[in-house]
Amino acid sequence: MCFSPGAWTPKSVILLRDHSYDNIPGYAAVYRVHGPFLFGVSDKISVITDNLEKLPAIVIVRLRNTTAIDATGIAALEELADQLHKSWRSMLVCGARPQPAVLMQEAGFDRHVGAENICENITIALKRAETIYVPVQSFEQITPDSLARH
Repeated sequence: MCFSPGAWTPKSVILLRDHSYDNIPGYAAVYRVHGPFLFGVSDKISVITDNLEKLPAIVIVRLRNTTAIDATGIAALEELADQLHKSWRSMLVCGARPQPAVLMQEAGFDRHVGAENICENITIALKRAETIYVPVQSFEQITPDSLARH
């Protein structure tokens, strides 16, 4: 099982394409985070950052099963957003439960991804991804700032 209350397992951050969601376009990758995202989790984000150069243009982090987050978890997500931005990729976040959503708002997390890139659920996030996706041949016309904050 992917969720382990109060502890991280090797499957705490999972590429969703390998599981049960069929309609993820090729220009996006969806990662789901399971369980509490607390102190000591920054290395778990390496599941995403270790293959940064292989990621598509848009990375969606699904927090539907993230039961709690603290400042360390938010910092890890901010670092992820910054790394993706520097590599000309966009990050969307979706499905945050009340505690993570409130803490992320209080911390000003939207400054790292843009408020419009924090979505209520995966369906809205996939629609947002479709809206902001820029084909590779169009990259000469944009800057990192315009890509990250569509």
